[in-house]
Formats: sequence, C-alpha cells, structure tokens
Amino acid sequence: MESLVLVGATLIDGTGAEPVRGRAVVVEQGRIAQVVDISRAPRARRIDLEGHTLLPGLINCHVHLCLGAEADPVRALKDDPAPLTALKALRRAQETVEAGVTTVRDLGGREYVELAVRRAIAEGHFPGPRILAAGRPICMTGGHGSFLGREADGPDDARKAVREQLKAGADVIKLIATGGVMTPGVEPGSSQLTLEEMRAAIDEARKAGRRTAAHAQGSTGIADAIEAGITTIEHGIYLTDEIIASMKAKGVFLVPTLAAPAAICAGGLAAGIPEFMVRKSETVAAHHLASFQRATQAGVSIAAGADSGTPFNPHGSLLPELELMIKHGMSPPRSDPRGHRRGCAGARPRERDRPRCARPRRRPRGGGGRGRRAHPGARGRPARACARCDDQVAMMTLRPAAERGHFDHGWLDTYHTFSFASYHDPKHMGFRSLRVINDDRVQPGEGFGTHGHRDMEIITWVLEGALEHKDSMGNGSVIVPGDLQRMSAGTGVTHSEFNPSREAPVHLLQIWLLPSARGLAPSYEQKRFEDSERRGRLRLLAARDGRDGAVTIHQDALVWTALLEPGQAVRHALGRDRHAWVHVARGAVSLNGVALGVGDGAALSEEAALDIRAAAPAEVLLFDLG
Repeated sequence: MESLVLVGATLIDGTGAEPVRGRAVVVEQGRIAQVVDISRAPRARRIDLEGHTLLPGLINCHVHLCLGAEADPVRALKDDPAPLTALKALRRAQETVEAGVTTVRDLGGREYVELAVRRAIAEGHFPGPRILAAGRPICMTGGHGSFLGREADGPDDARKAVREQLKAGADVIKLIATGGVMTPGVEPGSSQLTLEEMRAAIDEARKAGRRTAAHAQGSTGIADAIEAGITTIEHGIYLTDEIIASMKAKGVFLVPTLAAPAAICAGGLAAGIPEFMVRKSETVAAHHLASFQRATQAGVSIAAGADSGTPFNPHGSLLPELELMIKHGMSPPRSDPRGHRRGCAGARPRERDRPRCARPRRRPRGGGGRGRRAHPGARGRPARACARCDDQVAMMTLRPAAERGHFDHGWLDTYHTFSFASYHDPKHMGFRSLRVINDDRVQPGEGFGTHGHRDMEIITWVLEGALEHKDSMGNGSVIVPGDLQRMSAGTGVTHSEFNPSREAPVHLLQIWLLPSARGLAPSYEQKRFEDSERRGRLRLLAARDGRDGAVTIHQDALVWTALLEPGQAVRHALGRDRHAWVHVARGAVSLNGVALGVGDGAALSEEAALDIRAAAPAEVLLFDLG
C-alpha cells in the first residue's frame, strides 16, 4: 500500500490544541504514521487539501448497522434474510467511513451479523469503520428490543446472557433498562431490567474488561443503571437533578441520540412511520431536549451518538446529531471534533488498535440512486474524507429521473424523487423542508382512497387531465392544469383523490413540505394560475405570506413555476443562506449550464442565481428554501 502525504490543510489533531497550518500528515499502510512540519515530509504521493480542514476520524457512539432507516426498520429487518442484512450492513458501514466516521459502536444487530461485518472490515475485505459491537442487547422477556435481543430473567440468567455475548465476541455489553419507542406495547418511562439483574450483568462484563451501555429513558431505570455501575446512558430522556448529580460523580457518559426522535417526529404518520413510534416520540420529545440541556449545563460528560438506522435517520454523517447538540445548548467548542480526544467511554478501542486514516474515495458517477455532483471544481478532490471546505463553494447536485424510485401498480404509475412509502434511499430523504415530489399517473376511474395525514404541507399540481378531491374539512373540487391545491394537514385530516374521467389518465405532481410548526389547524386553499401568467416568466405559486396572489404555506419556502419555449430563459436570484431545488415537469432545460431532462431534479446551494433556459418546450418548478 503506497504512502500518502496530506498537505495544505488546517489541522485539528484531536488533542484539544488550537488548529495549525504548515503541517503534513504522513499515512503509511493505511494508518497515520506521523504529523511533521511540511518541510520534513517524506517523498511520497501528495494530496493537496488547501482550503480544507483535516481532522481525525469521528466516533459515532450509537449505531445499528443492521437497521436501514426505513419508515419501519424493524419490519424491514424481519423481512430480509440474514445474508441480505449482512450485505446491507456492509454497504452502510462503507457509507459511514466515507463520511469521515472511522469508529462506531453498534449497540444491537441481528444474529451477530454485525460481528461478521466487523471481521470483514478488520481483515481488509471491505472498507469501513472500526466497529465495536454489542452483539445481542440483554433485555427482560418481552421487553424493549426483544425482537433482536437476548431475553433474560433474574441475575443468574443476566450473567449467563453476558457470557454468551462475550463468547460471540462482543466488545461492549448493552442492557435494556427501560421501555422504548420502537417496540410496540412498551413505554419509554417504564423500568425493565431490575437493579439486581443489571448489577450481575455489569459485574460479569467488568471481569472480562468490557464497558457497558444502557438503553435507559425513564428516570427509575436510568437511576438503577447508574447505581449498578453502567458506563454510558443511551437516550436519557427523563433525567432528574439527582440523576445528573450521580452521573457527574460517577463519570457516567450521556449519549443523547437527539437525531432519532427528531427524525420520527419530522416524518410522522405521513411518511409511513408506525403510529406507536410517532406517538411515543412526540410524547417524549420535549422531555428529551430538556434533559439534554440540563445535563449539558451541569457539565455531564456527553458523547455523540446518532442511533443511526432508526426511521429516516440514515447511516453516514454524524453532522445532523452534532448540529442538534449545538442547537439545543452545547457550545461548538464542546461539540466540535477536538472534543473527541476523550471520545466515548464505551467506545474506547482495545490497546492493540491504532488510529486509522479514512482513505479518500472518489464518488462514483451515477448509479445506485446516488446524486451526482455537477460542480466542475470538485473533480479530483478527495470525497468523503475527514476534511471539510473552509470556504463555501457553489454546488449543484443532480437527481436524474431514471434513478428515482419507480413503481407501476397498474392503476398508478409513480416516480418518487425522495424516499416515500416502500421506496427508501438514505441518500434521498428530502432536501431542506422539501420532503416529497411524487410524479403520478392515475388511470381513469382510479385513485387514492380515504387516508390520513398530519403535520405536512401538501401541494397538488395537475399537469394533464383532472383530479377530484374530497376531505374531512368539507372541501370538494375537481382540479385541472393551472389549478394549485394546498392542504395543511396540521393536527390531522383525511382526504381522497380520484381520477373522475372514464377515458383519460391524470398526470400530477404531489409535493410535500414539512411545516415550520407542528399541531397547526388543518386548512385548505385552491387558486388558479393561467398559462398566460407563466409563459416566459416565473410565477409565484406558494409563499409563507401568500403574496402576489400565491397560496399560503406554513414554511419558509417559495414555490415558482414557468412555461418556457425553446430559447426562452428565466433568472432567479438566490438570497444569502438560501437553497434551491429545480424539478423539470416537462421538456428539457439547462440550469446554470447543466442539461436537465423531464423528471430530472437538481439541488443548489451557495449559488448567487439560477439561470434556466429551455432546450425544448418545458415546464419547470423551482423551490426557494430557507
């Protein structure tokens, strides 16, 4: 394996020292060998990281590589044969290391599949992070996580369960102290394993030199886990002042996993997440954030863990979790990568392990449903390494029409730009507040029966034909091309949509945006936009303030459309800290010089303006998002 010398970057070394420049990182045999002054760097292939910051690999202290972040990951796990689970887990591990996360703590998999993945990576067969695996979580009979756990009753059985995980090769032992969100029939606040059971299990783990983690959400279960000698508390939803003081006194780490309930609450029932998961997440959300804030203010040791693999909480980047930690009270100096010098107490590698370097990998072109980077300046730069660009660079990411999710149900032929229902792609979960663009063709006399939505802004835009709408608010109408329908689901609404024609199909776009607030009163609005208003220019369809005759939406978003003939062009200025998504509904255009065809989409960030020019008769939609 050839040596590499990484130069030009601002270096954060993970020790807590200030960032420095003028250093070279020498990588030999895939490992960081030394950091030297650039004048003393040995002769080897160099990678110039000028304009970037280079830092050691991050640690995600809570993942589930066998879960895939589907709307119902447990069902998906049960449906897949174990060999398929292993292949998917390998792919998720590769996505994780390519995002700069070089160590993960897997706190529950399936039939020890994650241990096989750990071995495959360690032996060099596949790229991936260092994996510290718990094997099967130890739970009470019928308790939270029993679908993948080792059920144990009584101290002796708990002790035996730990020995079984050690025999299988577990690096850390996970105990289920309370109920949780993703198991039906249990509640997050209820205690499960007893104090005596956890004492026996932790004693057995300590004899083998293993640290322990407790899934602990309710106060009594958290307190019992701490009293029993646990190393880390996972989630920690219902903390008390006494619990916080005990955590500080005993050096117990909190791994808050803020991203997990946030993703479930954001997706909700409309995204297909089971009702019991949504209900429990919404119940605990405020308590979870309050406990995290109190623990942070009190100085509890906190480690970052995203609970990756739970609904719409994909593997890969740790940044969403870090962003939530900062948003809800942790100062950036405490949550930036320099803080991982201490890492997670439950994820400390064994003495034989040495730091490894995440090898820079170039993103493959297209394929696999991944977006394609169109920014020409990105060519040849390391992708997904532990380096970040210091200066914001204009970037366009394409979403080719052919790579969308596609299902032909006979009565409905549909393409999904983003993950929706049974189509799940962790790379395409939405863009900013834009959650769904479904390109639907419904056969004559067919349609969507009465169904419910909550907390979603739903826009319907008909391209051809007619669509009949009825809802629980008493609204009913038939919309045709030029009619825009907006329904705010808020606290809950049911509706149906059918093609009233006996002869012609209807072609429409279903567009969902997340609202800026939950629990709004349901409402409905419909307006007409004639072709003459849209020919050769952008026409505002929806806005937060309903200006210029647009419908009102409860989100910091502007939705525009234009009808363009070949050679016609429109320009849209993009404000500071604004982002855009362009969808080609019909025809072909160029977007800032990049060709797009029918069904193609593109995400743009840090662009001053969008220039759209038609290459054929075209209809485009433009989303200006905060």
